[in-house]
Amino acid sequence: MDSNISLGTLFAALQPHPNLFSMPLNVLTCFICCASLLKDDILQPQSYKVPIDVAPTFLPSTITSFLADCFDLSSEDVDSLWNMVKEAVWMQLSMESEKAMCTSLFQQYGTHQGITLLTLYPPFKACQNPSCPMDHHSWLLKKEESRRVVIFTYGDGAQPAWSIHLKCHHCHMNYHNNFSVNRSTRTYYRGVPQCIQVGEHQFAEEKLILHWIDLMLNVYGPF
Repeated sequence: MDSNISLGTLFAALQPHPNLFSMPLNVLTCFICCASLLKDDILQPQSYKVPIDVAPTFLPSTITSFLADCFDLSSEDVDSLWNMVKEAVWMQLSMESEKAMCTSLFQQYGTHQGITLLTLYPPFKACQNPSCPMDHHSWLLKKEESRRVVIFTYGDGAQPAWSIHLKCHHCHMNYHNNFSVNRSTRTYYRGVPQCIQVGEHQFAEEKLILHWIDLMLNVYGPF
């Protein structure tokens, strides 16, 4: 099948295979991702005449067995699914390449619309205040305030972002990235957030801060 296989073509190919036809989309994409990570292992046992830029017709038995265990499929179903998606697997971008492509798209098309790759939201979507007069903790927090911030990342340098505050319009609890505010009392959430606020409009990734600490220890020794 073509590497640019359409959903309609894939849908038609799956229909004769009941076990595959009922496979959720996220499981199918996970199958493609896992198989893509094994491209070298798939290629190595093949004949030396097999072109490296074309997906092999057959999977090695160990790979078939592994994928069958991962996705609770028979070996026959794995082989059938491989035949349908093998070219898509072979053209699958690496995680680094996919991230670079997404970053480029956000920079090119998102900036002028106020959309950034990184946005800091509170970890809660509904009010967590036990004293909230509206006992509907499944209701979505809708009242929001946003501000532009900069996130210093470990791998991509300084990145523009938004920090979103959500407020319960019943009890007025204000939820931030790593703390909540109720009547001027600030309460920090448990654990360490992925991004830590280091200034009024600046955040740093935890991984970057740990890197800074390692550098300081290497230069100055233990405190």
